[in-house]
Amino acid sequence: MIRYRIAIVAILSTCVLSPGVRAQSGEVRLVVTATSMDEDATLLAPGSISIDLDTNFNRTQGGYYFSAPGVGFTLGLTTRLELSNYGGLAISKDQQNRTYGLDDNYLGLKILLLPKGEHRPAVAIMPTLEVLNTTGIDPALIPHRVNFALPVLVEKDFDDWSVSYTGGYITRGLAFSTVKLEGDWWEHFTPAVTVSYSQFTSNLDALSDLGVNRGQPNASIGFEKNINPKWSLFADVGRSIGRTNPASTSFECTFGVTFSTALWRRDSGKDSRRFPNHF
Repeated sequence: MIRYRIAIVAILSTCVLSPGVRAQSGEVRLVVTATSMDEDATLLAPGSISIDLDTNFNRTQGGYYFSAPGVGFTLGLTTRLELSNYGGLAISKDQQNRTYGLDDNYLGLKILLLPKGEHRPAVAIMPTLEVLNTTGIDPALIPHRVNFALPVLVEKDFDDWSVSYTGGYITRGLAFSTVKLEGDWWEHFTPAVTVSYSQFTSNLDALSDLGVNRGQPNASIGFEKNINPKWSLFADVGRSIGRTNPASTSFECTFGVTFSTALWRRDSGKDSRRFPNHF
């Protein structure tokens, strides 16, 4: 399952209100989305499916972002192909207005290039189509609603823990890197620590005028609890780290449930171990 770290920036700007915005004054606030993906390089077994339902709350200096319900699925197609999709509903609010409607949507196809070996990591790529919710977004910063991302995924397992790296670029002008450490000390409980960094590569003058940093580091801690072979719970908390700016997240939390089953074979494949994060 794709995991996303989403930075919601509430900053003053001038733009035209869409029908999804209820303004309380003549000033208009801008919502800017910075995303960093977090995904491991292993795949579900062919015929297996994992479905997630989650809720996310994110507070910034200027307001908050609330996403519920967020719904995603991952479907194992072959031993080297996996299909994923994530979307939902979202509300954002600051001092001037409230926006509501569909959340950003991501459709990805994971392609395994190199399976895990005794001394080598697994390597995969995940071409992903991004469809943004344009409500309140200034086209000077994010000109296109539909964008393309190409993350590279690397994962290595050790005796008691595993490490994964996701790095790539989104065509709307955003580069990202994510490192995640997961502990394998307990049979049904998996803790995780994640650090990510996203950096805008275009429209830098507009970002500077709005007081937004070009780069945004974030960190979170989370866990997954397996209830039984089909059901698991997950949660995490996090925030932005480094220099404070209008894009900084002062507090973020996500929690939800995952259901996994086999559609046309009994082998359930990998543990989903999903930690969806929205910054």
